[in-house]
Amino acid sequence: ALPISAQIARRITKGKKTRRILSNKPQDFQIRVRIIEGRQLAGNNIKPVVKVNVGNQTHRTRIRRGNNPYFDEIFFYNVNMTPSDLFDENVNIRLFNSGSIRADSLIGEFKTDIGYIYDEPGHAVMRKWVLLYDSEDVSAGAKGYLKVSLFVVGTGDEPPTEKRDRESDSDDVESNLLMPAGVALR
Repeated sequence: ALPISAQIARRITKGKKTRRILSNKPQDFQIRVRIIEGRQLAGNNIKPVVKVNVGNQTHRTRIRRGNNPYFDEIFFYNVNMTPSDLFDENVNIRLFNSGSIRADSLIGEFKTDIGYIYDEPGHAVMRKWVLLYDSEDVSAGAKGYLKVSLFVVGTGDEPPTEKRDRESDSDDVESNLLMPAGVALR
């Protein structure tokens, strides 16, 4: 394995534009997660709610109804940590059915590490569909899709602006899909 400094250097040079080199001392970052909408969510008469977890902070959306809910909610996570620690942290997006008699039941989830988001142009993943899957049974295939935007904002970074026009959005799930590692579409 590469020493940490080489890993960071490699990650930094991997970016499309040369990045200003991040010093590996603790610094302020803000992770922004926008949950836009769901599509083809598994289940009947569901009341979907999304819980987003970054580090030890969790936010949840309002409860919606149906298999294609529109959320459009954004959550902010402020952290102070070294880039190498931050990039290893996960953004965990879990979709629950809040309508079940039991406690919220998990429909599917998606997780990605913050380093992946940081390595995208503008340190952001803009309005992409993520595939929700059952982490207990990855072979079960897709449990639905969520459209999300993910941003990592460092000190002095200017986050890219989202085009808010729903019509201009590509609703083609396949061409705008972020696949979780190790999950095959069938």
